[in-house]
Amino acid sequence: MSLTAEELRNLFYYDQENGLLICKNGSKGRRTNDIAGHLERRTRRRRIYVNGRRHFCYRLVWLYVTGEWPEGAIDHINGNQGDDRFENLRIATRSENQANIRRPKHNTSGFKGVSWSESRRKWCAGIKKDGKSFNLGRFDSAEEAHAAYVAKAHELFGEYARAA
Repeated sequence: MSLTAEELRNLFYYDQENGLLICKNGSKGRRTNDIAGHLERRTRRRRIYVNGRRHFCYRLVWLYVTGEWPEGAIDHINGNQGDDRFENLRIATRSENQANIRRPKHNTSGFKGVSWSESRRKWCAGIKKDGKSFNLGRFDSAEEAHAAYVAKAHELFGEYARAA
């Protein structure tokens, strides 16, 4: 049986300023007025156990506010996965959600969507949408490659595109 908005609202208050669910009644290891759930170390996303099932806080916030489970993925508009304020959440496809992620920490070019090709001695730009890869070309500078990435990202993803 799936959790309903009414059941969720009976268990928690929603702190819209901070995007947190607050426990209403102390039970099963919860104390009244405690912040629900725990933060995952690696992703910094909050997980909450309800009726023996683990849920991401942002999905529960969506249910709490709208009264319906979200269809598909939820994107954090500002890119901060720990910011579960409803105003920071929007429905997205998996590709749109991926388009809005920040530049990976292991990226060495300094630019999202840009890598160095040792064999060609050029900077390469590329992007993916719905599993399809787009090779955007080879460039003399990382800045030129990044400009190509940014243009294609805005073409493919519009408001979901994140350049940095």
